[in-house]
Amino acid sequence: PDDIRYLRARASAVGWRLHQPEQALPDWSRLLELDSTNPADWIARSGTYHSLGQSEQAMADINQAVSLSDPRDVWWAVTIRGGYLAQQGEWQKAATDLDQTFAMHEVAEWGREPVYRDQALLQLMTGNLDGYQAAVTSLDEFLAKDANSNQARWLVFAWVAGTSTIPHEDHDRLAGIVAEKLSENHAAWKPRLTAALHYRAGEFQQAADLFDQNPKGPNWPAFQLLAAMAHQRLGNHDQARKLFDEAA
Repeated sequence: PDDIRYLRARASAVGWRLHQPEQALPDWSRLLELDSTNPADWIARSGTYHSLGQSEQAMADINQAVSLSDPRDVWWAVTIRGGYLAQQGEWQKAATDLDQTFAMHEVAEWGREPVYRDQALLQLMTGNLDGYQAAVTSLDEFLAKDANSNQARWLVFAWVAGTSTIPHEDHDRLAGIVAEKLSENHAAWKPRLTAALHYRAGEFQQAADLFDQNPKGPNWPAFQLLAAMAHQRLGNHDQARKLFDEAA
């Protein structure tokens, strides 16, 4: 039936809960034919197109959501668009969108962690080290005391992903977060984040030893270049070259 609430509920259940976006797409499209004023519905169909690999349609819908959103709520649509742009390799455009989101005071509390995290990494990708540090600082201030395991993982990773030496007091505090906050679900991250913290503190031997003891695994590529650089700093050029070649 052409009932908006029914169509929305069915599309949500089929698309997100049953993971059948191709079955949900007709409902989202019919719903938008009946009422095209709700930005959340454009966001939902955009996400459906995105999950189906239809990037042009996804971008068109998220742009429509941005244009329809209230200024107090537009941050979420802009953040999603920034994510699409980043996945397409449009780093500068993505960073511009995240800059816009980052400056919005209306960002809901539940959305601040991904906004700050993505902003930090995108600024790093575009070479804006001042913007990167500002985003990391905001992420740190928001999460440090009450971070869950997943948030703690990304907080420390955002710190070590940069190019600067981490001050001693921050190194000790972040090492404590890794030791105390990360659960068994993120156990593989513990030694690698600890090794990365050693590297950023200039403790290259400790970093290399930990990296060597914990190679491979699902998150290894994120740390492989740091492992190579640790060996390079120690004069272990053959091992460094091997790691660089594997990363490439």
